[in-house]
Amino acid sequence: MTPTETGGKPDAESTAIRQVPRQLGSSVVRLWRTISVPPRVYTTKESRHATWLELFFDLVYVAAIAELGGLLHDDTSLDGLFGFAGLFFIVLYTWLGFTLYADQFDTDDLLHRFGMAATMLGVIILTATIHDALRGGSTAFVLAYLLLRVLMIGMYIRAWVSIPELRPFTRAVVLSTSASAVVWASSLLVAEPWRFVIWGLSFVVGLATTTVVYVGSEALPKPTSHYSERLGLFTILVLGETVIAIAVGTSGTDWGFSSGLVAGTGFIVVLALWWTYFRHVDDWFLHRAFNEDHGAWSRVREYSLVHVLSHYFVYVGIVTAGVGIAFTIEAATAGHTLEWHHAAVLVIGVATYLVGTIAVHRTTFDPVRNRSVVLRLGIAVLVALPIVNQPIDPVMFIGFVASLLVTLNLVEGAWSLVAGSTGER
Repeated sequence: MTPTETGGKPDAESTAIRQVPRQLGSSVVRLWRTISVPPRVYTTKESRHATWLELFFDLVYVAAIAELGGLLHDDTSLDGLFGFAGLFFIVLYTWLGFTLYADQFDTDDLLHRFGMAATMLGVIILTATIHDALRGGSTAFVLAYLLLRVLMIGMYIRAWVSIPELRPFTRAVVLSTSASAVVWASSLLVAEPWRFVIWGLSFVVGLATTTVVYVGSEALPKPTSHYSERLGLFTILVLGETVIAIAVGTSGTDWGFSSGLVAGTGFIVVLALWWTYFRHVDDWFLHRAFNEDHGAWSRVREYSLVHVLSHYFVYVGIVTAGVGIAFTIEAATAGHTLEWHHAAVLVIGVATYLVGTIAVHRTTFDPVRNRSVVLRLGIAVLVALPIVNQPIDPVMFIGFVASLLVTLNLVEGAWSLVAGSTGER
């Protein structure tokens, strides 16, 4: 008989046994709360910066960018250039999407970390399929990209469950991403090159629905945004790939006056590209844009969307210019003139970059003036002058490009000093 049946009190052992299920249940609840903390909109008022996980996430794209640069280096034909530009956009689009999610929602639990780890693995798989994506191996590329779309949809479904007041927004994102993913997956039903047409249609659907969601929706998240900082950090990452291209181009070679001069001047080109972008960067533009309350079709939202997407031209221009610098170093090291199509790669890269910076720097609350726009467009045209005449000397060519970009920064810097002394922009 038990102690209660005999009228006595329960002993300590039987009490402890009955408490085991309750303690086990409490431990499971605490463990689950550690593993799963529902995402919420990041609204902390203090200064916000990239987390260690976000910086780690960026690193997996280093390999993707390097692979894309190698693709262009191996094929500078018109088809190769367009193929490189298209694949670059696809890769960048994945980074923009996951980075925006991390910017909007405050979540760092184990489920989110596992999701980001799976995403990074997906990017690595995508990188491994880039080389053959346009050369008969597009099926693996389609599946790798589709995996990333599924992970993105899963993250926004979790936000839909956790934040009821934002369900109109998260539902719209899930539906738009799903629609684009379905079109993308349908490309498996057709053979190349028509498969590439379906890819383009998928992005038309994706960009159109994204525009409707972010420009026309009333229920947008209003986070303490650090998205502008994330775009700047990615710019540094892409510039780093260009520096690597210079280092690789000069490693294992017999240093001579010409090769050393071209390498040093190439670094000046990279430095000038960095200076042009970061002189006019606005760290809090997108924060203010996301928190504007001027109506569903506010021009601020339109500008912010153009601002973000215009970074594609900045990034693809930098990588293309880096490949062009590598060609110039190779020509100087070998002691021969630069082939015109190799010189054209650097010209196209610099021109694309300058056009991209115009769009980025004009779509802020403090845009650059028209004179800067005219100056950059003029340099984008002038940079092509050396390829008109043959042969092209690599030292003279890289020196000309560097002098134009340095002049651009000196002139714009002088304008800024004058504007600052007079109280104008």
